[in-house]
Amino acid sequence: MARETLRDRILARVATALGLEPTVVPRGTPELAPLLLPAMMERFDLDRTALASNNPDLAHMLEERCRACAVKGLCFESLARGVTADAAAGFCPNASIFTVLRPRKAS
Repeated sequence: MARETLRDRILARVATALGLEPTVVPRGTPELAPLLLPAMMERFDLDRTALASNNPDLAHMLEERCRACAVKGLCFESLARGVTADAAAGFCPNASIFTVLRPRKAS
């Protein structure tokens, strides 16, 4: 049996906080990034295609950060379960940028 790492313990706590099973979440692969990024952007009411058209450098940076992310497994499972933008902010490396880009709600 593999020894539990600090990363495994952190991911288990994050998963529990999100209401997911506290299992060891696999790292995922860089190939998941093209699927996860648009889905996560939708959670923040952002359109990846429009962003890529208007600011390709920013879009590329977001893609690179997603590709390098160490919690793609958690991201995939969270998105599948309907994670909210507020909950995703706890683990997504792009969340702070998404929050700034997010359309303001009319009051």
